[in-house]
Amino acid sequence: MRRIGINQAKPGIKLARSVINATGNVLVRQGVTLTSRYIERLREKGISQLYIEDDISEGIETEDLISDETRYYTQSVVKEVMNDILWQNRLNRVPEITKVVNNIVDELLSNDNILVNMKDIRMIDDYTFGHCTNVCILSVITGIELGYNELRLRDLGVGALLHDIGKMRIPKHILQKPGRLTSEEYEQVKQHTIYGFEILKDCDDIRAPAANAALGHHERFNGTGYPRGLTGEDTHEYAKVIAIADVYDAMTSDRVYRMGMEPYEAGSYLTSMGDILFDSELVNTFIKNIALYPVGSSVILSTGEKGLVSKNHGHHPNRPTIRIIYDPYGEKYDTYREINLAEWPEITITQICEDLN
Repeated sequence: MRRIGINQAKPGIKLARSVINATGNVLVRQGVTLTSRYIERLREKGISQLYIEDDISEGIETEDLISDETRYYTQSVVKEVMNDILWQNRLNRVPEITKVVNNIVDELLSNDNILVNMKDIRMIDDYTFGHCTNVCILSVITGIELGYNELRLRDLGVGALLHDIGKMRIPKHILQKPGRLTSEEYEQVKQHTIYGFEILKDCDDIRAPAANAALGHHERFNGTGYPRGLTGEDTHEYAKVIAIADVYDAMTSDRVYRMGMEPYEAGSYLTSMGDILFDSELVNTFIKNIALYPVGSSVILSTGEKGLVSKNHGHHPNRPTIRIIYDPYGEKYDTYREINLAEWPEITITQICEDLN
């Protein structure tokens, strides 16, 4: 299995992972041989990358952290909850919210190797629902690394899943504006943290820590955030965790107006902002569970050779195992070899590319 850009997709290649929308409907199923029509349909849906299978990627596999069933059920619940706020101005479906967060916590706790090892591929139109789900998953993973007990993980998960619920009270034309917001529009958007807090605190079945997490996820370590301009020591830890997960997923996701960053780029940004915008200890904890070069990525090495990331290692997130396919002159090796970069400190990854060809 390997990841390629949609512009590199050619008729005749076989899909290694199904392309599914936010509610779990399959657009193109795993194992299908792509035609020009399929490729164009995916491009129209805003899909920028695909996982495919071929001879050079044979045997390279990875699994998502949670089951597809849990992921897409979570996204469908988020969509329904957001619609309830939009049309009824009230939070319904708390039992469903509790259920999906419990499912995520249970699946992650039962996973012996928690490592975010794939770049999430989703339709641009599904950004909100996929984003909330990803922020929940990333936050709970970080909470597990921090040693949170199950109750704290569930509170953190609810706050993360619903962190942007207040945006349903912001005018749609502002939220979906592709260009730069005016100062007045930005002030309106900033109110979503307060709206989210009000929605959650008024619900008897949502605990206070989750509401406070939604309120504070745009606070920043140096006090430059909103809504209250709190510094790191005064901001609830759940909010600080969600802030990191929120920014990471936003940076790595494709949007209408830009392509998403690679995980290593987003990780580098978060690290550089440690104890400026984000709590550096929490950033370091977060990064431990992110594969900065996801399995299936095409890379160029400092030797000039090209290959595929075939495996990641939890203690060395930036030193994966590489299956080397091409020599420095672009000729394909007769026999592929794999090297663990953790054992070859003199060799580095210089670039991720959309394809090896």
